[in-house]
Amino acid sequence: MGALLGAFWASGLDAATIDEMSWQGGPLTLFDPSPFADRGWIHGRRLQAYVNDRLAHATIEQLPTRLVIAATRRHDKAPVYFDRGDIGVAVRASSDMPGIVSPVGVVGVEYEDADASVPVPVSVARRLGARFVIAVDVSARRGTTPVQAPAWKKARDEARWQRIEPEVRHADFLFHPDLDYDAGPWPSDFRMARVRGELHASDRLPVLLRALSKA
Repeated sequence: MGALLGAFWASGLDAATIDEMSWQGGPLTLFDPSPFADRGWIHGRRLQAYVNDRLAHATIEQLPTRLVIAATRRHDKAPVYFDRGDIGVAVRASSDMPGIVSPVGVVGVEYEDADASVPVPVSVARRLGARFVIAVDVSARRGTTPVQAPAWKKARDEARWQRIEPEVRHADFLFHPDLDYDAGPWPSDFRMARVRGELHASDRLPVLLRALSKA
């Protein structure tokens, strides 16, 4: 979602337009499930086409606002940052989830979800010259993993927190709304996330504005 929203924002679309787009269609607007998908049950091509069609097939470097999309190199789990080329491919690469969405290959290298390496990429924003970094973390908070969850899920959550915490410590400001632990691409989850996100942002906005005035 970070890559998708970032691409639309960097293209010049305002928040109201992006919000309106988010209410259009359903899960099949972005997902193309198939029993023939490679190492997953969703191909990922529909997401790629959705982005490129709405951005008139512009490349990353042609966008009016600078955009960098994070992904994970599949074979060694190293973070990779796309700052040029096909926007749809970069968004797709940043969204590929092992076992769910098929990996995408770029010049012979496969990529997957940035969550596997750098879920909240504050450090790269710093390296690229950002003077004030606003981080957004939509992961479950530490300690919210259900006690009955299997060991692999608890280990996954702990590893994610260990990747996120060093990054957000270096942000100038953090949005971290309280969302349900389990969520899916369903209207009820979407409405829940939207309401809680808006309430959290409204509550934190005065603090952010004060911080920006001192920056």
